[in-house]
Amino acid sequence: MEVDNESTFSNSSTISSIAPSGQPRNEDTFRILIATDVHLGVHEKDPIRADDSFNTFEEILQTGKKQNVDFILLGGDLFHDSKPSQSCYVKAISLIRENTMGDKPIDVAFVSDKDIFQNSVIDDVNYQDPNQNVSYPIFSIHGNHDDPSGFGRTSALDVLSATGQLNYFGVCKDLTNIKLKPILLRKGKSKLAIYGISHIRDERLSRLMAAGSVKYEQPPSNPESWFKILVLHQNRVPRPGTKHIEDKWIPDFIDLVIWGHEHDCLITPQKSMDPDKEFFIIQPGSPVATSLCEGEAVEKKIGVLKVFAKKFHLDEIKLETVRPFIFHTESTKNWNFASKRNQTKEFEDLTRKFIKTRLLPLAEKMLTGHPKQPTLPLIRLRLELEDKSHQFNPIRFGQQHFNNIVANIGDVIIFKTAFANRAGRKDNVLIDAADLEDLLDTTEMKAETLAPQFFEHEENQHRTLKVLGIVGMCEAVTSFIEKDDKTALNAMINHQVHKTLEFLKDQKDLSDDKTVIQSLIGRFKDMRSSATQEEEVESARKYLEGDSRLDVTDVLIDRGAINAVASQIQSSGSAVDDNDDDFGPATSIASTTRGKGRGRGGRGRGRGQSSRASNASSRASNASRASSAKSVVDHTMSDDDDDDTSVVLETTKTAKTRGRGNASSSFRASGRSSAASKANGNGTVLNFFTRKTVANPEPDDDFFGNIQSAPPAKKKKIMYVDDDSD
Repeated sequence: MEVDNESTFSNSSTISSIAPSGQPRNEDTFRILIATDVHLGVHEKDPIRADDSFNTFEEILQTGKKQNVDFILLGGDLFHDSKPSQSCYVKAISLIRENTMGDKPIDVAFVSDKDIFQNSVIDDVNYQDPNQNVSYPIFSIHGNHDDPSGFGRTSALDVLSATGQLNYFGVCKDLTNIKLKPILLRKGKSKLAIYGISHIRDERLSRLMAAGSVKYEQPPSNPESWFKILVLHQNRVPRPGTKHIEDKWIPDFIDLVIWGHEHDCLITPQKSMDPDKEFFIIQPGSPVATSLCEGEAVEKKIGVLKVFAKKFHLDEIKLETVRPFIFHTESTKNWNFASKRNQTKEFEDLTRKFIKTRLLPLAEKMLTGHPKQPTLPLIRLRLELEDKSHQFNPIRFGQQHFNNIVANIGDVIIFKTAFANRAGRKDNVLIDAADLEDLLDTTEMKAETLAPQFFEHEENQHRTLKVLGIVGMCEAVTSFIEKDDKTALNAMINHQVHKTLEFLKDQKDLSDDKTVIQSLIGRFKDMRSSATQEEEVESARKYLEGDSRLDVTDVLIDRGAINAVASQIQSSGSAVDDNDDDFGPATSIASTTRGKGRGRGGRGRGRGQSSRASNASSRASNASRASSAKSVVDHTMSDDDDDDTSVVLETTKTAKTRGRGNASSSFRASGRSSAASKANGNGTVLNFFTRKTVANPEPDDDFFGNIQSAPPAKKKKIMYVDDDSD
């Protein structure tokens, strides 16, 4: 462990001038271990890199013990996933328990009101809990990776907080008007106020800060005497397609900002770039390489922050358990080939030689001798090619030449086309892998950024979403990717289709004319587009994160709303008449069996058919008008208006199992032609709705395109029976 004593900063002078002896008294000085973006569990499924984050986290905790700190302050993203695996939880809790519990007395007094933790599970600091002994408390906000998600909006940090492992603060549940209350700590003559802002969408937080809607509660009794720290987890630098937090929005009374989320290690305190601000910024960066980008291939450090009165000093500590990582960009312009034949094979040999003679020795120098430091390095060579014909298979290359030599044998090499040779690209040529990696290094590629660009492209202007909203679907995709919310897409589709159907149901001019229905849907879309993007995002997030959301994986359309619209359109009558004798005479059950060997649910096909034959025929015409509206709503969800596909949505009721009183429903899509509503033998109505009204579907009409196939399947008579007997 190395301590860098050269970085000495304060808001006015060096800490050496604090006391006449050159150093402040220990009983008056806070000692705080600073770290962010630990990302526990990253690469845990990689057999080589699975323990990297845990080894480094253990070193961070042990450093806190060796440095005899008062507490540990984390800036978000303690976990890599919002729903960590059970193994990840076990390892994290074990490490915290082994390295923070003990009988060492804590000299820091907690003087805040307990409502500082009102948005957390536990309403007090863990070291004041009489049921456990804590020697090195941990205070942490959440980041964008471990933010609350799922039912009940629970974070992984809530789990650790409930078990007494750490103190979870900075949770903002009211995102319209944020009020920050500081954690107030006192040690001797020094007083510390820590404000926390757990990760909030950058677009929202930047807007709130710019509007002055983020309020900071000042400490009581002489607020100027408190040293004030702000911990946040947001974008610090501008990136295309997203916002960032500007220094000018941070209040003047803040003395020090600890900035999480940015992985570059810029831990040396830097004065704000805003000339009107006096605070300093510490950006510890991530202690583990989460991706193979150039910004991660830097020396990883944490810091011990010493605070006395209104002055501070930071000791930078190099981490020794970090896996060696070398990132290098090399131009092949001056590479000499011995012959003109088989230059690809020769180019591959030169690349292998370059890595072994130039890069591996650099990685070897990064070994610290720590028993838990991995010895297999991460190597990333970006080759700028003059001739694209020199490319070889990078996966085979790594497996053949660097197995058991480097940790990332599958992606040692990435090719980049030399800038001078890019002019000849055609518009339809995709971006090369290296360009994409450069973009990913500097840009947060999110669905809400890419989707609008896709639909705005001139080649895709004929593709429009007529029922579904882009913003809501993008939020669902983001929730699926970042929070592992497997039902987000289905839930959002169901929600937006339900809203459209509810709108149609309330329209007085609703009819079974397809043009009218499409016009009404267009009107509803225009009404919805009048809202700002932030309002749409807020509405989508409120639905996805609400407890009342319908989380199902097999239902895409709200059946209740569909039936309501159907009833609205029907001019007279009902698909089911309560006065009908749906079940026939009592003897019909015993007299209309179809014979043996048909299996459960195969009886009763002929019940009451003679008494309802004319009624079923007259109701078919009414139901067909209702099916027209449903077909238009369903059809508008497709990409191509010219697709005359006939797809049937069948509403089915499954038979109740014996001994249970519940019944389940589902939607099924098939390629059969449309049919009017039919009443089966036991009175259950099966409604068949088509995507598009087609009188005589052609044999080649298909939902996935015009594919010549076998003639359409014959319509099957389907019957479901509620039968509680054998």
